[in-house]
Amino acid sequence: MIGFIQSKKDLLTRYFSNQPNSTPTDIDEVEVKLNDRNMATLLCALSYLIQYGNDPSVKQLRQSIYTAMVFIQNQNQNEEYYQQMITDALNNQLLSYPKGFIGLKGAGDTYSLIVPNKSDKSHPFIFSPVLSSIHIIGVVAVLNALSTVLPASLSFQQICKDCITYYLTQLHADFDQFQEPSFLWCSQFLRDISKDVQIAAKSVMFSVLQRMEFTQQKQLAEKLANMLLETSGTKSSKQLNSQRQNIVVALALLAYRVPRAVDGRIATITAMELIDILEKGGPQHSSAITLLGDGYSIWKYYIPDAMGFCRQLFQLSLPALTSQIPGNNNVGTDVSLLAADSLQAFVNMASADTRLYIEFINNIITNAQQSSTTTLNAAISSLYPIMQKHPKCLMDHLVVVTSLLLKVLDPHLPAIRDVCMANSTNILRFMVEIYPMVSFHQEKQKLAIGSIDGNVVIYDMRTASKWQLFEAHKNCPIHALSFSPNGQYLSSFSSVEKSCKIWNTDGGSGGAILSLLGVNNRCVKTFTLDNMHVKDQLKPMEILKFVKI
Repeated sequence: MIGFIQSKKDLLTRYFSNQPNSTPTDIDEVEVKLNDRNMATLLCALSYLIQYGNDPSVKQLRQSIYTAMVFIQNQNQNEEYYQQMITDALNNQLLSYPKGFIGLKGAGDTYSLIVPNKSDKSHPFIFSPVLSSIHIIGVVAVLNALSTVLPASLSFQQICKDCITYYLTQLHADFDQFQEPSFLWCSQFLRDISKDVQIAAKSVMFSVLQRMEFTQQKQLAEKLANMLLETSGTKSSKQLNSQRQNIVVALALLAYRVPRAVDGRIATITAMELIDILEKGGPQHSSAITLLGDGYSIWKYYIPDAMGFCRQLFQLSLPALTSQIPGNNNVGTDVSLLAADSLQAFVNMASADTRLYIEFINNIITNAQQSSTTTLNAAISSLYPIMQKHPKCLMDHLVVVTSLLLKVLDPHLPAIRDVCMANSTNILRFMVEIYPMVSFHQEKQKLAIGSIDGNVVIYDMRTASKWQLFEAHKNCPIHALSFSPNGQYLSSFSSVEKSCKIWNTDGGSGGAILSLLGVNNRCVKTFTLDNMHVKDQLKPMEILKFVKI
């Protein structure tokens, strides 16, 4: 179902639009019938999936399915196949509790069935922790796939999102005999090949934890840890290894979501097991990597070799990193799920421990002549997703990052400069776009960086060297820089000092020499900002609107 949804965006948009559209005339009749047949099958399957629940959002979803079914029925009035199938489904929609059988394919190619049971007490189905897990994961995965591919302008997209919220947070309260999904059972779906199923499983596990009392969360952590210890001394097998990895990722997700529920002993066991999966692989390889990245702020205290861990993630991320290097023949090609998850984990790790990340890429770039061009360019490329997703983590390190990027642009190393030129300049250009404390003057080829200690560093891009260094705001972080149109002047702003200063940077060819002799750039004007216009704490990207000259 999910694969069909992801491949039929235009078709789904047509059927689930606020007013279903007629079939375009330029589409072949055979293709039209095939689309209608596939869509009717999807709608019928979806109608059975959403049998539980009486929330208004679920009723709206059923009504939308009903409308789409009538639309298909009207277009295929002479087709007996459609008439019988859709009539059954439409009748199913009109019942308060539709009759039906749900067969869901689970991990390991197994099938679980939800079957009717005659009862007047609450509903016609028997709940169990396993069936609750399978059903809610299935519903959330399908609805999430639908809401992702459909445009936000369609009301159906919001209906899907509302239904997801209901199934995760409210369904349990609507039925007296409802049983919570099994936390451990859900963990096996974290290894599913579909990202939507993985996200759904994680969402269900989070919702289960959210409804638990803190004592229950601690008891669950202890139970999972004991299960892990019990299997440690037994003879290894493929099935046992799979079960053991399920326990590890379940425990890691619990620790990530509720750190207080896991003591140091359990955290150490979990971290070591995650590293073991990282090194050896297995069915939960990708899940373990994701959890290591997401929860690195927890695991870093229990990982003995942080630099080695960083190196392993980097190596696994190489296919994803090299695919975005300018001039690479593989740019834009699909990368494996493992490489994509490894890159995401590497980025999250860098955000949680930026100094470790800076040290890692510094080792690669400093030894550029001994590093392969692939490794060198991948290290440079890793800056882009970090700046894109976690720009604040690098704000205190922009001078160091710039110095590293300029090392590979050194004219004295032409071989390295040639292979890294496009990649490095793209990163520097992106820095200028997203950081207000970075400014570049195209004509003069000067790049200015404002640091957290109040200093301004200006680089000459022609020689890839430091050109000027001066103190602009004493012991106060610089939040914004901008060159004048002719490049002679540079304005600097500090929200802490509440001042904006204009500097004459035109030192001529002897600018660097004068700086070394202690001759500072002359401040030609200082503007003090009114306290009414500057808050005590400003978000970095909101600072410029408060600068009034």
